[in-house]
Amino acid sequence: MRLRLSDATTSAVLLEHYRAQAEMCHQMARMTVSPFKEGWLEFAAEWTKLAREQEENAKSAGSEMLAGESISANSENDG
Repeated sequence: MRLRLSDATTSAVLLEHYRAQAEMCHQMARMTVSPFKEGWLEFAAEWTKLAREQEENAKSAGSEMLAGESISANSENDG
């Protein structure tokens, strides 16, 4: 049996994963020396970018859901 997560849960899990990966890359950058340090910082920047994008997507999906719920509620009241 497969477990299906809600979109909000999936989004939260991805966001946390991306943030954790960025932090791990920052830690690796602190522990290493050039030229490898720059590579780890680039990876951290990419993970951080993914986290920001995921957060923005979650916010816009949340507002769309709220807008849909209010439209649905208004339709029920009209009928």
